[in-house]
Amino acid sequence: MMARHSILIVDDEDSVRRALRKWFEASGFDVDEAADGLTAVEKCRDGQYDIVTMDYEMPRMNGLDALHAIKKERPDLPIIVLTGYSDVGLEDDGGVDLVLYKPVGMRVLEDH
Repeated sequence: MMARHSILIVDDEDSVRRALRKWFEASGFDVDEAADGLTAVEKCRDGQYDIVTMDYEMPRMNGLDALHAIKKERPDLPIIVLTGYSDVGLEDDGGVDLVLYKPVGMRVLEDH
């Protein structure tokens, strides 16, 4: 039997986390959530995730700061930034694996 992949969904909007959770659970993932960047960093220290989706603008710690903190400890962990801000220049950041702009279709996310 194949091991299930695990994903951490990081977004401060409950509705976004719920939609992503539903999609990824239906796709066979074990899903965990965080509502801010600081919680995401803590969970990545304690949990074993195969991938992370990260909102850009969040309370307590923004997505880019959280991404960099996570990459210090887990440089090979793929992190997909999901943002509604198209002018932040995230594609040029060396720590960002992929940037997708909201609203993003679930099929687009799945393809990446």
